[in-house]
Amino acid sequence: MRKRTVTPSLPALLLLALSLASFVTLCALRGAPMADLLVYRAEGAAVAHGTDLYGFTVTEWRLPATYPPFAAVLFVPTIWLPVPALKAVFLAGNVLLLAALVALSARPAARRRLRARHVRLTEA
Repeated sequence: MRKRTVTPSLPALLLLALSLASFVTLCALRGAPMADLLVYRAEGAAVAHGTDLYGFTVTEWRLPATYPPFAAVLFVPTIWLPVPALKAVFLAGNVLLLAALVALSARPAARRRLRARHVRLTEA
């Protein structure tokens, strides 16, 4: 049995493009604070500079560091990029993860559809 690939339809691609354009416009007009990202970056900076990991707060909401030290070590690379670039990287990563989630979630539905088509062909 050959493997069938599923290609997204034009309306789905247009809807995705509209959604991303709307999000980018909203971020440009209102800003995207991404407060959690700023906390991660501050934790990475604390580890890199050898300062107290839990003795600070970040952002206008005064968010504290809450992750364990091991996680803070993983956040050290976040200090290597300027904040706008870091926000873009995190956003792109989240979009890719969402696409992977949708693709993986669609697999069972595609298999059921293919199985139903196979059953119809064998009954004919």
